[in-house]
Amino acid sequence: MKRNCKKNIGLVLLLLMGLMASCGHTVDEKADAQRVGRLHQLDELLGAQSPDALKEIEKGMREAKDSMAYYECYVRKGRWFCQSDTPDSMVNYMDRTIRFALGQPDTPRRNGLLAYTYNCQAINYHNFHRKADEVVRLYRLAYEYSMRSDMQHQAPSICANLGDAFVYKNQLREAAGCYRRALFLVDSLQLPKEENVTLYVGLADIYLKLNDFESSLKCYQQTEAYLSVLSLSMQAYYLNNYGSFYYYKKDYPQSLRKFLQLERLLVKNGKENCFDMYLCKLNMA
Repeated sequence: MKRNCKKNIGLVLLLLMGLMASCGHTVDEKADAQRVGRLHQLDELLGAQSPDALKEIEKGMREAKDSMAYYECYVRKGRWFCQSDTPDSMVNYMDRTIRFALGQPDTPRRNGLLAYTYNCQAINYHNFHRKADEVVRLYRLAYEYSMRSDMQHQAPSICANLGDAFVYKNQLREAAGCYRRALFLVDSLQLPKEENVTLYVGLADIYLKLNDFESSLKCYQQTEAYLSVLSLSMQAYYLNNYGSFYYYKKDYPQSLRKFLQLERLLVKNGKENCFDMYLCKLNMA
């Protein structure tokens, strides 16, 4: 009887230890999900160029519980400068973040920070310094780190950025391969289908440059059903490029219809005097 009691007590202790370990994992997973969600919110504020972006980023820096959390917000403050009047101010933020991250153990979280930072560095060089080879190198680094990170949802957009870098170098087949890879990643990572929309627009433009009208048209058609979920600027970009597609195909009536659709969209949203409208008028002419 005593032996059986001891066995039972041992089993209970094992079950309790297992339960505690399970609870610990659940707490950690919940905390990670909350952290990733918060960073995603900051990225959305940055993408929308919200006036609240900098305030929320600095709040995250103040409330950071460790160095990793601090630098995850710190690097986003650097990204904010990319949209300011002094974009080169971001360089020190990126360099300092990379030095910190490379000194940390190789973990998915650290790799996510490096992926984000190298992507930002590449954007800076691509937009403001035109260092084509360095841009490609940095985007490749960002992609490699993103695939070994807890932020794999970044990988498709990094892949598309690499495609844009190849477009700048006029390496269009490599660019198309990057966009196809990005589309594959959206599916394999089970990201929202809306993520595909801007990728199809970019790929359609590359196929048009390659004079592959059939593939280009398929991409435009796959995008059309999701037009309403795009931002106004992306809708304008899509309709302008779609109109240009028909123009280069010498289907001038259809081309004009797309440009007129673009004009109506801009008027409806009070954008009569903006670059997109001027470009639209020029193309209609």
